Amino acid sequence: MKSKTKVIDVGLVKKFIIREKILLAILFVASILRFLNYSNRWALAYDQAWFAVIARHALETLQLPLLGPFASGGPFQTGGEWFWIVMVGVLINPFSVISPWIFITLLSILQVYLLFFLGKQFISRNFGYVVAILGAVSTSQTLQATNLTNQMTASIFATLFLIFFLQHIKTRKKIYLLLLGLSVGLSSSIHLQGILLLPALLIAVIFAKIIKPREILLIGFGLLLPWIPVLISDSNNNFYNTLNMFNYAFMSQGQVSYEMLGRRWLTFVGIFIPSSWGRIIGGFPVFGYAEIVLVALISVKLLLAKSIKREWWIILLSLVAMIICLRYIRTPIYENYITFLHPFIFLITGLMIWEFFKIKRLIGILVLSGIVFSSIIATMIDIRGSSNVTAIKAAQYRDILKSKFPGSKFALYDYKYKSGHRSLPLVYFLQTERLLDNNGQKIGAVQAALGEQILFVGHKALFGKLGDFQLYDLSASSSSVLEKHGWSPVNPSFIYNSVQYWYKK
Repeated sequence: MKSKTKVIDVGLVKKFIIREKILLAILFVASILRFLNYSNRWALAYDQAWFAVIARHALETLQLPLLGPFASGGPFQTGGEWFWIVMVGVLINPFSVISPWIFITLLSILQVYLLFFLGKQFISRNFGYVVAILGAVSTSQTLQATNLTNQMTASIFATLFLIFFLQHIKTRKKIYLLLLGLSVGLSSSIHLQGILLLPALLIAVIFAKIIKPREILLIGFGLLLPWIPVLISDSNNNFYNTLNMFNYAFMSQGQVSYEMLGRRWLTFVGIFIPSSWGRIIGGFPVFGYAEIVLVALISVKLLLAKSIKREWWIILLSLVAMIICLRYIRTPIYENYITFLHPFIFLITGLMIWEFFKIKRLIGILVLSGIVFSSIIATMIDIRGSSNVTAIKAAQYRDILKSKFPGSKFALYDYKYKSGHRSLPLVYFLQTERLLDNNGQKIGAVQAALGEQILFVGHKALFGKLGDFQLYDLSASSSSVLEKHGWSPVNPSFIYNSVQYWYKK
């Protein structure tokens, strides 16, 4: 009998290896840009320390946060999913201070792969490389990757939204409708900027002719699912949070004029959008203006040639609709508040470059290379100028306490909670080393004016001069006396309870 042997196509194997090397090279560049000078770039400030303290305490006490951070726009909270993400980061290495930051950075690198997959599904593998390259060198993405803030995840969920939509178009499988709604629901429950994905969802539903009641219900269930933790918590508080959210959306917002926000159409479209676009791709505002003009010209060309496919219309119209809605949101808008737009901008700019490749490969290479090099230059400027002063000082304060009270655990207080930007990072550093106890050595953190020095008579100063940040030994007073005189306890249990159970006070 003749044995059957499989013939291996050497050419296909080589092609596969080359393709994988290209993708790995893109991910390698993304990793280098995100981890370069990391010790000075992992951003530690009040918010980041606050997130990390709550997540670590939840793990140590085996609790699941149902409520998330308080919204900047009104008296309500988002869902606890952001804290869950940070908790996963803590679990990677519970003994490391920067573990949650590293996890977020790894998610940012994963985002680059997702952009590749998105581009591959949209046009081809080579187009996926173009989109992934834009994400890998994006100045805005690179800088957000080292910052433990909940805005960063909006970009990932927006990318997943587009992937699930394309998958549904190709397969018509119902599971992608659930995931479509879930990606928007999760994005909005982690940070309210994600709610602006709703126009994109509506346009996708209309253009994809998703009209069956069962299909609509699947999307709706996906949207609602991430908000269930909020509703569970709210059921114990007369739905205070939910009612405030609706009140803000339909009433309170109208009390803030666009003039107060500086949100004129001319300024918004002529300065903010191009500048932000340039920071996302190209690194400098001038690239935003150039890319928007080129995208408009390419879109007109495709329109006249009648070669714009339905999926492209959906993405283009979604971006326009979300930008219009963004203009009418009555809250201050910052660069990191529009990360949900990033994958749409990567795709649209990528298509512009792709069309140049089709016109003439050399032009496409030059345009892509110009964007890449400019983005890297802008990113390197930020990287070189980075310094993590807060982390250095927090470590210094921790070491002072350890040297003055060897073997002790501490209960930290903040005078009138005015020095959270210093006390919370210190709490986090001590918490990581398990040096906190509500009954431990009482330590006060304060930055007091000269006229307030009478309040600290009888307490020994451990660090700093009056008028600057100081640490005090408060062991001479009881907790009740300290709180009566304005000292707020800031140990993790108090911080956690102030977020999850504030309504029980």
